[in-house]
Amino acid sequence: MSRKRQNAGSENNVAAKPEEIITEEEQLRIIQESGILKIATENQATISPIVGKEDEPSKATLIDELLDTVILLIPFSFLYVGMDIMVKQQYAQHPNFREELEQYLSAIPILALFIFYSW
Repeated sequence: MSRKRQNAGSENNVAAKPEEIITEEEQLRIIQESGILKIATENQATISPIVGKEDEPSKATLIDELLDTVILLIPFSFLYVGMDIMVKQQYAQHPNFREELEQYLSAIPILALFIFYSW
C-alpha cells in the first residue's frame, strides 16, 4: 500500500521544464505587435482629465481648519467635563457649577490647541 503511494507521488514530481527566458527586446516587440500598449495609452488619455481633478490635494484654508477644530472641540469638551465630574464623585467631592465652569474655561484653550495641531 505504501509503495503504491510512493509510486503515485513520483509520477507527479516530474521535473518541470525550465522556463524560457525572453529577452527585453523580444518582450517589447510582442507588446508592440499586440497593440495593448496603444489601447492602454488611449484609455489613460481619456481617464486622466477626469481623475486628475480628484488626485490633486485640496488646500484647506485656515478657516476650514478652525471650523474643524471647533467641531471636534465640542464633543471633546463634553467628554472632559463628564470625566472631571466622575473623578470628583469618585473622591466624594461635590463640585458646584462655578468651579466646573472655571475649570472648563481654563481647559478649553489647551484642548483646542491639541486638536488644532493634531488634526
